[in-house]
Amino acid sequence: MNTASDYVVTPCEWCHGSGTIQGYGAFPGGDPRNFDPDGECSTDEERENHERACAAWDAGRRSVVSPSHQMEARGDMVVHVAFTRFGLGVYTIPCSECSGAGETMEAPCVVCGTPPDEGCLCALRDVVTP
Repeated sequence: MNTASDYVVTPCEWCHGSGTIQGYGAFPGGDPRNFDPDGECSTDEERENHERACAAWDAGRRSVVSPSHQMEARGDMVVHVAFTRFGLGVYTIPCSECSGAGETMEAPCVVCGTPPDEGCLCALRDVVTP
């Protein structure tokens, strides 16, 4: 059985150890304070919607704001519907890969017990060479 000392802790490859991922686009949902509308790619109405949503969140009315897009099946096609309730802007979301911790733990090989930083060849055991 592996103990905590058998694991290797490394910075998350998705967020590079920050615990968050930043991007540009439509509001991804969740806490509206994690979104900053772009003044050139959002309307006055969209920025006002964002300000109201942030004020409501700060006042304790923390219902999760739904994402700005959805996909739905219509017959034999999938339709992508985009809503720009806050326009386009910069969003910051917790990294789903490391759950916002900023680092990941790699376990030893389950077959041979080799520590993850040493690597093992167990994954190659089933590879057939011509």
